[in-house]
Amino acid sequence: MAVQLNAELFVPSEACSPERAQRLVHALMATGLAFERAPDVGGFYWSDVYDDVPNRAGPSLLREAFDAYEESRDWAIEFERPAAAGEDDLELTLSMSPPHANEQDELKIVHLSLPYMPNATRGPTHFEEFAAITKLVAAVTDAWYGWAGSNLGLFNCSTVPIAPSAVAALTPQEIEWLNIFGPPYRDAIGLDRLLTAPAWRTEFIANGGVAMTLGPEPARVKQDVGRAVAAHLGVPVALPAEMAVRTAFKFGLRRGLGLPDDPR
Repeated sequence: MAVQLNAELFVPSEACSPERAQRLVHALMATGLAFERAPDVGGFYWSDVYDDVPNRAGPSLLREAFDAYEESRDWAIEFERPAAAGEDDLELTLSMSPPHANEQDELKIVHLSLPYMPNATRGPTHFEEFAAITKLVAAVTDAWYGWAGSNLGLFNCSTVPIAPSAVAALTPQEIEWLNIFGPPYRDAIGLDRLLTAPAWRTEFIANGGVAMTLGPEPARVKQDVGRAVAAHLGVPVALPAEMAVRTAFKFGLRRGLGLPDDPR
């Protein structure tokens, strides 16, 4: 399985309305991310609106992607951030679904992913950029909880897929490289406890939540740090002795691996 940099945010259903999905896309584009590969040529999105299996459509115009979103149950859009000479483009996929998909869910899942794991020779600044994008999306969507890191999990160990119902119940989640504690989790854990955790970086985000990062990049987080932060917050941590297969949350990957579409 290829190693990727992923994020998963659990957001109120209304944050995924067509109007707010468009607002989110435009907020991302305002950071320098581009949908169109060239003016009036279009870009790429995925939708299950015409088929049972999500297919890549395009190149398409942005309005066509938005039109498909309103009818979709699964939908994703691809962005690029062109780089200066000698640097690497950032390639980002955003996937989400409108409120009519799984209507019983109080919370929806918004995914972000890079189809690669940045390193010293490919996109060394992409960790910081991806973290900033994740925090922006968390603020715009008023996320309750979120994480970002390797699709293999912190320390290349397990976690099981997280069900929206578990987040709605404020169930403690395993510590990750980047952790988003929206206002409900902030209040459940306690602001003082969050701000005094022995993490590499702890900061507020615009929706009143707290973002906590354990290191400058996932591979550089030491097990002792993971243990210490998890113990301080009273949340679990997956260590190598507990290793198991983790679902990678890039759009459509569950089906490609023969896994069920829904973690419940």
